[in-house]
Amino acid sequence: MIVEFVGCSGTGKTRLRRSVYERLVDLGKPVRVPLELFIGQRMAGRIESERIRNVLLDILVFPWFWIGLRKHRDFLVFAFELLRKKKRPFMRPLLLLRSVIRKLGIHTFCSRRRCWDLIVLVDEGTVHIAHLLLVSGTEEVEWDSVRRFARIVPCPDHVVYVTASFPLIEQRTLARSDQPIKEVSRDELSLFLQEALEIFSWIFGEALVPAPVIQVENLGTSTGTLQADTEKVIRHVTASF
Repeated sequence: MIVEFVGCSGTGKTRLRRSVYERLVDLGKPVRVPLELFIGQRMAGRIESERIRNVLLDILVFPWFWIGLRKHRDFLVFAFELLRKKKRPFMRPLLLLRSVIRKLGIHTFCSRRRCWDLIVLVDEGTVHIAHLLLVSGTEEVEWDSVRRFARIVPCPDHVVYVTASFPLIEQRTLARSDQPIKEVSRDELSLFLQEALEIFSWIFGEALVPAPVIQVENLGTSTGTLQADTEKVIRHVTASF
C-alpha cells in the first residue's frame, strides 16, 4: 500500500512522514520508505543526505520507469508538453524531468504485488509532481492543465495532504538551505509559494484526485500537535491495511 505525503514546500511533510514511520514501527506494522525496499533498512538508515538518497533512487528505479512507461505514457507526454512550454533556464526542465522519472519509477516499483503487504510511505510522490509541472510563480496558472493532471496522474492508495498557513509556509521555506527554486528574490519565492498553495488547495478542495485523502494542517505549535496529526494519519491508513 502506497501512502504519499504531498503539499506545498514548507508545510512539514517530511517531519510528519518520519513521525508516522516511527509510530508504525512501534505498532509492529510492516512499514518502509522506497530506498529501504532496494538496499534494506539498515543501509538506508545510514544515508542521511537527501541528495545522495535521490541519486541512488534515480539509478535504482530507472528500470522500473521503463517497465511502467507504456502504462504511464499519456501522463509522461503531458509532462513533456508542460515542461516544453515553461520559460525556464535550460537545465531547469531537465532537473524537473529527472524528478518526474524518479517518482514514476518509485510508483511502478511500489505498485507490485510484492509490496501489497507493506505500508510504503512516499515523501513527495506522483501527486506531488503537480508542484514540479504546474507551479511557476511567474506565469498565469493553466487551470485546465491542473484539472487534466489530476485526472491522469498515477495515484497512490492514500494521499496525506499537509497544509499550513501561508506565513508559516514562507517562514519555514526561507529558513531552509535547499530552496524549492534557486537564485530568486524573496518576493519571487513568495509568489511561487502562494501559487503552489493555491493549486494544491484547489486540487484537494475540489476532490480532483481519485484517491482517499487525509488532510492535516500544520499549526506549527507543539509536539503534541504533531503527535495528534500522526495518530490521525495512522488511524486512516491502518483501517484499510
